[in-house]
Amino acid sequence: AISSMDSLPAVMIIIFITQILWVFGLHGAAITSSVWAPFAIANASANAAAVAASQAPTHVFTFGFYYGFLQVSGSGMTLGLVILMMMSKAKSLKSIGRLGVVPSLFGVNEPIIFGVPLIMNPFMMIPFVVGPVIIAGLNYLAMSSGLVGLPLWESPGFLPPGFQAFLLTLDWKAAVMAVLNVVLMTVFYYPFFKMME
Repeated sequence: AISSMDSLPAVMIIIFITQILWVFGLHGAAITSSVWAPFAIANASANAAAVAASQAPTHVFTFGFYYGFLQVSGSGMTLGLVILMMMSKAKSLKSIGRLGVVPSLFGVNEPIIFGVPLIMNPFMMIPFVVGPVIIAGLNYLAMSSGLVGLPLWESPGFLPPGFQAFLLTLDWKAAVMAVLNVVLMTVFYYPFFKMME
């Protein structure tokens, strides 16, 4: 069961359920982490033990992977959406964007989720749910294939995009991937944001 949590389908399902719960106003990460956190923590411990023994880490799905890559700038990776809002012609969206930009940089995006709101929002539901699932799959494949370094240990959380990813892996490609996640999500959000606006 432990190894099955560190797989492409498991990671994508976890993110899908997390995002769906948010859409209905429930704290997705808080709910789903009660199931996956013990496995993610065990995986990180195994990786850290391997590194300490001068061996290669073997696990992708750790706490740091979840927060440093799949939830970078918060659930739904909304930093790009916040920047779009800051430039919006709609005064309400512009003010929420300005209010939410600093917290979003540090992975706290509840002001956006509840303020826009993204909850029960028919325009934003598709990118908010589907986008992170696609990115979770791409990130898992990038790491499991060896293209990007695996998590070596746990790193401090709630850092701006790329910082946690680098400290977690000591691989510059991981930092680039985390930033690209936000860029890709901005592309996903853009047409739906324009419809909402």
